[in-house]
Amino acid sequence: MKSKVKIILSVFILVLGFVSMQAQKGQGRQQDPVQRAEKQTAMLTEKLSLTPEQAAKVKEINLRYAEKQQAMKGQAADGGGEKNKAAFQQMHKDRQAEINEVLNKDQQAQFEKLQSERKDRRSDGRKAGFNGDPEKQAEQMTQHMTENLSLTPDQVASVKAINLDFAKKMQTIRGEKKEGEKPDRSAMKSLHEDHKAALEKVLTKEQIEKMGQMKKERKHDGKGKMKGQSKGM
Repeated sequence: MKSKVKIILSVFILVLGFVSMQAQKGQGRQQDPVQRAEKQTAMLTEKLSLTPEQAAKVKEINLRYAEKQQAMKGQAADGGGEKNKAAFQQMHKDRQAEINEVLNKDQQAQFEKLQSERKDRRSDGRKAGFNGDPEKQAEQMTQHMTENLSLTPDQVASVKAINLDFAKKMQTIRGEKKEGEKPDRSAMKSLHEDHKAALEKVLTKEQIEKMGQMKKERKHDGKGKMKGQSKGM
């Protein structure tokens, strides 16, 4: 009888340990609203020299909007690309407006500069396509994925290496084409497939689904393949 009890207890402990380990793994790979808000607040505290009182208010704002964003991402899975995009843009503007109310004039000017620089980086990345520096392309792609897929630090390092390899190979394919000719489509298609497969080994199931949804939304609004822009990611 004692032997059976010991066996049952051992199995129970093993199962409990496995469940706990899986839960911790899931939490580490998926950034929740609290983690996102803390990361955003830490960045703004450093860049804008926020006081403790300001940091507390900004954190409350960031958390509230991080929770809204998470809820909206869940709804976005149902489709409606352009409508969802407009809703996210409006939410971003509302968050900026609330944060501005907490800042003084100098901080507001710096905050506006930060937003402008962020917008310029994205714009430059779209214009440059894969005709520029592979290092910069990989950095821009990784930053975009980090923001939209809530990558963990470990994932960021792996994704950046994958994106850099992709950008270098894409540059090679484009460089091999003769003047007046288009790049080898079959080679580009194969490279995109390899890139996607490599990323999926690093991402969680939820992140893979979100990445697919992002591609669908870009195709839906007609911006999935802008001039000079790759469909990579």
